[in-house]
Amino acid sequence: MKKLVLIMAIALMFPMMASAEDNATAGAALELEGLTIAVSPGVFAYYNDGGVADPQWYLIATVHQGGTNFYATAQNSTSIFKQDATAPVLIGDLTGADYPTETEAASEDYWSDSAWTR
Repeated sequence: MKKLVLIMAIALMFPMMASAEDNATAGAALELEGLTIAVSPGVFAYYNDGGVADPQWYLIATVHQGGTNFYATAQNSTSIFKQDATAPVLIGDLTGADYPTETEAASEDYWSDSAWTR
């Protein structure tokens, strides 16, 4: 038992790596190499890190099938941004949800130029 607790404690000290994944199934868990982001039924999740081998920048967005807004944020932003959604709501309808680089993801201009508001 002590060995098991020790192994678990050591394993928890190492971060898990995540990779790019698009989740096109509403209500399904977004699975990223050891990281699972569960969403409610009817919610689509979108994750974009540009598909690079060793990603440093990312963007994540969500939308509810019956909702009227997309919500998104990025790795270096403390804000949540909103964009109007029209029915039928599809994650592919997102605009400006392309791969952010360096500081542009936290820049107000990056979001406002792509029809997002804070």
